[in-house]
Amino acid sequence: MKKGERLKELLSKKGIGIEEFASKIDMSVSSVFKYYKKDDFDSSILERFCSELNVPITYFFEDKYLPKDNSAVVSGNGNSVVAGENNKLEVYRNERDDAVAEVERLMGVLKDKEKLIEVITSFSPKRSDANIKVYTTEGTKDINILQIENIIPCTGKEPEFIEKINSGSGHEYPCCVIIANGKNIPVMSDSAYVWNLITQVLANLLKV
Repeated sequence: MKKGERLKELLSKKGIGIEEFASKIDMSVSSVFKYYKKDDFDSSILERFCSELNVPITYFFEDKYLPKDNSAVVSGNGNSVVAGENNKLEVYRNERDDAVAEVERLMGVLKDKEKLIEVITSFSPKRSDANIKVYTTEGTKDINILQIENIIPCTGKEPEFIEKINSGSGHEYPCCVIIANGKNIPVMSDSAYVWNLITQVLANLLKV
């Protein structure tokens, strides 16, 4: 329903004639009549109508935004003061505000991730300060974390470890295989320890 039609309907319900209403809002009858045919009012005009007729501004909007009950009044300055648990307009506004806040939060997270990716990709793959030192089955070795493709946890029973760790006893031992630059590197430490080393190096790089 158009706002003008709502105005006409409301005046009829309240038993107010167009001449009387025009006089109360200091407007000519012809001007009020023109509003009967309009679908949109200026905010100042809308507030004047609502204040005089003692209805909330929401009255002139779509039914889907209106409360199921009549628990709303208009304050002296023309702003609607809404109450009642069934007020759909307030629910709509709250949901909108929550959505905006969530979008802003996600945008912040995205910016942080983009910054991290930018910093990491700016590292030279040959930087010596991007290395971790691990003890492999062939002795101590420096591995550049930017070349690490995967870290696979192991038990020590794998062929590459069995003669180095437990001489075939079958006892489990914390170890892992680092895949770096296309090569498998058996490491005599568990994957959690290696990840801890990587985290420390990465934290130092990000401070630069």
